[in-house]
Amino acid sequence: MTELALIPNMLELKLEWKKILISATRINKSDNSSVISEFSNLGLDSHWIPPFKLTFIKIRSCQPGPKFPTWLRNQTELTTLVLNNARISDTIPNWFWQLDLALDELDVGSNELSGRIPNSLGFRFPGTVDLRSNRYEGPLPLWSFNVTKLYLNNNLFSGPIPRDFGQKIPFLTDLDISFNSLNGSVPKSIGNLQQLLTLVISNNNYMSNNSLPGEIPDSIGSLLSVRFLIFCNNHISGEVPPSLKNCSMMESLDLGDNQLSGNIPAWIGESMPSLSILRLRSNYFNGAIPPELCKLSALHILDLSHNNLSGFIPSCVGNFSRTEYVFYSTLYLVNLMDLSSNNLSREMPVELTRLIHLGTLNLSQNHLVGKIPTQIGKLEWLESLDLSKNKLSGSIPPSMVSLTFMNHLNLSYNNLSGEIPKVNQFQSLKDPSIYAGNLALCGDPLPKRCSEIDGTSW
Repeated sequence: MTELALIPNMLELKLEWKKILISATRINKSDNSSVISEFSNLGLDSHWIPPFKLTFIKIRSCQPGPKFPTWLRNQTELTTLVLNNARISDTIPNWFWQLDLALDELDVGSNELSGRIPNSLGFRFPGTVDLRSNRYEGPLPLWSFNVTKLYLNNNLFSGPIPRDFGQKIPFLTDLDISFNSLNGSVPKSIGNLQQLLTLVISNNNYMSNNSLPGEIPDSIGSLLSVRFLIFCNNHISGEVPPSLKNCSMMESLDLGDNQLSGNIPAWIGESMPSLSILRLRSNYFNGAIPPELCKLSALHILDLSHNNLSGFIPSCVGNFSRTEYVFYSTLYLVNLMDLSSNNLSREMPVELTRLIHLGTLNLSQNHLVGKIPTQIGKLEWLESLDLSKNKLSGSIPPSMVSLTFMNHLNLSYNNLSGEIPKVNQFQSLKDPSIYAGNLALCGDPLPKRCSEIDGTSW
């Protein structure tokens, strides 16, 4: 929403600014188009000096750019400044950093701002800083301890996370420094962030060869209130620290795409009862899938793919009961189970068919044997099923024709036999690669007719 408020002397306003203020006072919260159009078409002269001083400015998705607004130069009483998605492709000039402001909020996210960020700007408690999705570079800035929400993601920041980061900004509740070019290890001082709810340090090797190596510090277990811990796509190694079990309020744990090793800790299933997302994909975890994970009744995304897991799929997986109703309450979250690219063996547990609102099931590239469960048609919300590159045998269960929402299917390179179903969704699954590598499968879309197998007509 665009807001211009708390103007001390309305009589001194130019006509254009009066018009904006009148519009702002009458505007409905669900319709801010008039304010946006008025402001974006002002065309203020770059040397114009406003005859007033504002304390509160919020401008979103307008076009005061491409230069940083010079009329802010005399705005020494600002407490809130939002220029989000304002098409500014410039640097924030030095005069702005020297205004000696004490801000509640600074949001210049989603622009094309560049340069380095000084540490001189002051904030009041609780302060919010949003610089995301720009082109800032240099080391991470460290502001006063009054900052509680800090979003620096999607920039070009480089170098290590400062060792004293947790001491300098100890009251952070939300920290996102993902998609930068940071290197070095995660400092132990992170454990000082006792109020932290969200910590995102993912994807710090996408712009260069830099990344965050080293191990997850034991001090991470001091983050007793953290709910979202996202360390994915770095070079973090070692084992998951046991101290993490102290984070009992965790809702999303994403350590995927790293170099972690050892067993998947059984205590995850016992110490994190609210966990809804567990993503450990693309690491070096080995051993069996701990059955304790089945205690995660709130789980709706489980991704353990691309590891070295062995043993079998626990039959208790049918206890992930949240997948039976989460579809209705959180439509934007996909219910997903991905155990692909491991060394899992034995049969597919029939208990999998209890997950009747599962949207994606991927068990490909394992060593599964036996038949596809006959009751698989119970997974009526299934959109994607990949069982390829296993050792499954028998026919395609007739109940699979009930999977009418399925738009992706891969059964290739197994030992399946018999005729491919012809009705419902199978009429649109006509790519022969879906069924390739099953020498005893027959029927459309494969070239082999069922009458060619042992001279029998199927």
